[in-house]
Amino acid sequence: MKKILWACDFYEDSLLAGEIAADIAARTGAALHAVHIIRPPSKHEKDAAGWFERKKALRARLEERARALAERGIGVSYELIESEGTGKAILDEAESLGVDMIAMGRAGLAGEATYAGSTVRQVLHSTKRPLLLARGIHMVPKIDRILVTTDLSEPSFVALDFALPLARAFSSPVHLLFVYEYADVPPTPDEMDKALEELRLVVKKRGLSEGEVKPEVISHQESGDGIAKYITENKIPLTVIGSRGASGIEKWLLGSTTERVIKLSSRPLIVVKEQW
Repeated sequence: MKKILWACDFYEDSLLAGEIAADIAARTGAALHAVHIIRPPSKHEKDAAGWFERKKALRARLEERARALAERGIGVSYELIESEGTGKAILDEAESLGVDMIAMGRAGLAGEATYAGSTVRQVLHSTKRPLLLARGIHMVPKIDRILVTTDLSEPSFVALDFALPLARAFSSPVHLLFVYEYADVPPTPDEMDKALEELRLVVKKRGLSEGEVKPEVISHQESGDGIAKYITENKIPLTVIGSRGASGIEKWLLGSTTERVIKLSSRPLIVVKEQW
């Protein structure tokens, strides 16, 4: 990882995302670039002087954050961008810089109506780059393990490929989780064992040891709910989850496993698209 873009709006969620991004940057040697998007003054702006004062104050806050990170040995640059569209500005900046990950707070994900129109949702569905999402109700987590989810399809292992160098940078194991989804009758012990063996074979074929990647299988009637429950019960500090990145009307539906986990889990997540 070489470049991380932190979209900073100074709310708790965003500040937590920035702290996690800074930790990742410090561990991987990546450069961290912080941006804050401010709407330009309208033609009918009555208090132009007030707008310029707000802009000045926001720049000062960015400078303060950058200075605090620099004191911890983390290289960070910052930029205040004037734009009518926050999501588009973040996406454009990510493309312009060629970043390896975007970090954002998850404000606006609490309800379906808000989520459907949020900046976070726009970035989530439009970017092909890994996206770190954090919710500011936790302290900065100690990343002593990373959860990766899989449905055993080859495209889902893009999340594992992304997580492995990250886990090595933190000297942390990866927990590779498969949720055995069922409708009415839970899987038998033999079926669970067979799924676990299949997962172990995946780890072995990739030349990985179970000390580095620990395969786990659980059962649940809905994969997204099962993953979110596992994250909460095990206090997972960071989860990497794959997304197929559907296009068209499908991408606006709230039923996918990835979006279900985003809505239910309050802990930090990195969404990695199949195209990445």
